[in-house]
Amino acid sequence: MQPRWRRRCAAEDGDSQSRRTADGHGRQGLAASRKPMVRLDPDGHGVAAAWAGDLEPGVAGMGALIAVGLALLWIWVNPRAFPPPKTIDNWMSKGVYGERIYLAHRSELAAHHRRAAAVLSWLSLPGLIIMAWGLWAFWWEGAIFGTLLAMLPKIWFVDRMVWIFEDWQGAGRALPGEQKEIGDV
Repeated sequence: MQPRWRRRCAAEDGDSQSRRTADGHGRQGLAASRKPMVRLDPDGHGVAAAWAGDLEPGVAGMGALIAVGLALLWIWVNPRAFPPPKTIDNWMSKGVYGERIYLAHRSELAAHHRRAAAVLSWLSLPGLIIMAWGLWAFWWEGAIFGTLLAMLPKIWFVDRMVWIFEDWQGAGRALPGEQKEIGDV
C-alpha cells in the first residue's frame, strides 16, 4: 500500500509506472523522467513528493537538517579536538600558519601573493557550481567532478599559503597569535 501522498501524485500524473521505465541511456528510476524532483502538496502543506524514493516528505528534509547540524558541530569541535602541532615542519601546518598570516597581515604581503590567492579562490567557483547542481539533481558524477574541480584550486591555495609562511619565516617575523619571533626558544 502506497502512502497517501504518493497515491495522490500518481493520480495527478496519470500512469506513474511510465515514469519508472528506462530512458535511452539505460538508466532507470525517476531521474530518467526529467520531471521536477520536488512538488508542493496541492493543499499547501509542504512537499508532496520527493525524488529520493520511499521516504516520507518530512523524513528527507530532517535527514538534511541532521547532516547540516553535524557538519556545523564538526566545524566547532575540530579546532578544539586537536592540539596545536608540536612542530611546523610539515606542509599542512605551514599552510595553516600561512593562512593565518594571510588573514592577519594581508596588506603587508607581496602583491603577487594577494593576487594569486584571489584568483585561486575564484577558480574554485565553477567546480562549486557543478557540485551544487550535481547534488541538487542527484547526478553523482557531476557532484564528484565538481568537488574535484573545486578542490584542486583550494589545494593550490594551501600551497600558496605555504609559500607565504616561508617568506614570513625567512623575514624572521612572529607568527600571528605568538609573542616570540620564529627561531626564539
